[in-house]
Amino acid sequence: MKLYIVRHGAPDYDLDCLTPEGHEQAKLAAEHLKKFKIDRVYSSPLGRAKQTCSYYCDLVNKSFEILPFAKELEWGNFKGDPYADGNPWDSSEQLMFEQHRIPSFDDWKNDPLFANDRVVTDVEMRIKEIDKFLAKEGYVYDRGSFKVERNNEDSIALFCHGGFTCALFGHLMNIPFPVSCTHFLFELTSITLIEFEKAQIGSYTLPKCVFQNDYTHLK
Repeated sequence: MKLYIVRHGAPDYDLDCLTPEGHEQAKLAAEHLKKFKIDRVYSSPLGRAKQTCSYYCDLVNKSFEILPFAKELEWGNFKGDPYADGNPWDSSEQLMFEQHRIPSFDDWKNDPLFANDRVVTDVEMRIKEIDKFLAKEGYVYDRGSFKVERNNEDSIALFCHGGFTCALFGHLMNIPFPVSCTHFLFELTSITLIEFEKAQIGSYTLPKCVFQNDYTHLK
């Protein structure tokens, strides 16, 4: 199975839609993505992702399905605006710069920079939903790898967001969330391809990153 992860175009976050620049980026991304054979298309429920997705679907005459769990992550404290206090990218960099260490899969969740941040529980919830989705596609998560219940030859496109992509990419590549945030860029309308290689039914496979953050259509 091939999973194409596409970030939305330049957004107006207040209105949850694309800016004029974002619409142009989405058109270019659609033309670029058209080069690949895509069987099924999914989108975050948020407007900026759906608009980006629509350009591709209109171009190739496909419909898309909404995946509620693929919306942007929520972060910040639990008292007010979910986006009030910093963001995961700044907190992740601060953790690296101040402590000069690479966080493990779990200890970052207890670090003072994240311990009271809703992003911890949100990332955990999204990963559970990601695993449910992949299990339906024939790949069951088991301690860092995936048990193959059926070989899926479909190519899937998922239009989503930067923060969500960091969580998804980190989970599939066995990279702690803060490391995914600090070391991997996902530019606007960038395309990342993850492939689940064929394996014997009942055995295990590891997702491979074929390419990451391809936004050559904007250059």
